[in-house]
Amino acid sequence: MKKAQKAVDSLDPARTIAFSDGVVAIAITILILPLIAIELPTSADETSPLGYVWQQNSALITSFLVTWAVIVTFWMTHHRVFHNFQGINQAVFGWNILWVFAIIILPFPMNLLYQVENTNSILEADRQVVTFYIATMAVISFSMSMINRQARRNPELLTEEAGGRELGTASAIGWAFTIYLAALSVVAMFLPNVALIGLFGLWPLPKIVETIAERRQQSNTTEHLPS
Repeated sequence: MKKAQKAVDSLDPARTIAFSDGVVAIAITILILPLIAIELPTSADETSPLGYVWQQNSALITSFLVTWAVIVTFWMTHHRVFHNFQGINQAVFGWNILWVFAIIILPFPMNLLYQVENTNSILEADRQVVTFYIATMAVISFSMSMINRQARRNPELLTEEAGGRELGTASAIGWAFTIYLAALSVVAMFLPNVALIGLFGLWPLPKIVETIAERRQQSNTTEHLPS
């Protein structure tokens, strides 16, 4: 009991959450920096300046929007998981450090990705940059999955309101993200464009996992009902 209490009191989750939120805010702010350099056309013949800007910078703008949405999605997952903690141990702290490190790194491969696409790049550069980009996301997802694993293995770290079923669903979604992104990283080594398109599969993935989890729960409940 004393050991459990010591684990709970060792580190304050509020400071960890505040630090993580600050890193996410910085990462999202950094994303906009390459767009600040975009200039309107100087030619008077250009009747649609914004259309020209999109035509010349579509890869950069698309990369910005996708990366922004991915970071926000990871941040929302982080918020849901840490909402259940009343204290954190050294393992949770360590995995969270890896999480924030990968979050702050993500704008770097995003910018490289734009440079590669903007120069009609060599295929090998495409492969390396896209793999770097998606693998960074996989690290973010993996570290969060490990944090969730610590929560399930150390219930003394959790608040009384934390639900086992909710944590189980969150864990399933986290591992689904990790496996999916790891698979896309492998695909990126051979088919970088296909891997980039595959990122859009991240959006329906949580709903798919939640639906499967609900059906399994209903099935288990039906099996345990008296005949």
